[in-house]
Amino acid sequence: MAIPHFFVLFFYAIAGLFAVIAAWFAVVITAKYPAGIYGFVAGLQRYVARVNGYLYLLTDVYPPFNGSEDPEYPIQLAIGPPKEQYSRLLAFFRAILFIPVYIVMYLLGIAAMVIAFLSWLVIIVTGKQPEGLQSAQVFCLGYTARAGVYGSLLTEKFPSFDNEADGPAVPTAPIPGGLQG
Repeated sequence: MAIPHFFVLFFYAIAGLFAVIAAWFAVVITAKYPAGIYGFVAGLQRYVARVNGYLYLLTDVYPPFNGSEDPEYPIQLAIGPPKEQYSRLLAFFRAILFIPVYIVMYLLGIAAMVIAFLSWLVIIVTGKQPEGLQSAQVFCLGYTARAGVYGSLLTEKFPSFDNEADGPAVPTAPIPGGLQG
């Protein structure tokens, strides 16, 4: 069921890569993130978070094929409006600053796959997902979502390990009734 989303995400992500590169130049030169590009990239990050949430069994609700804000969907990624002015220096060195974030994101991605497999087994046997596995998956995918927002220059705030942190990128994934007994 996720294959159509992979197809859409492939092209959306390619366009998003070029958008982030254009935004990088804009932020480094003008200290401003162009509003249209900001909205496009924020939509991509929301869409990725929803597809990941569905793929990794955080929800059984099929995700919409867009990145618009949807308060009805169980996976939320709150991204604040663009700042008035960004740090040119932070933007210039973002690729270097992103290296440790990427390493943690990679390791949590492996953990998310293991958790999803274990969750799948438990759901097959018991018909419900334990809250502990759900919470671990929310942690892994929450950090990954915040890292994506940071890597795409939407925020200057280094991604935290706290899913309850205040800030422009706070993912939430309430335990849906379909997966919790």
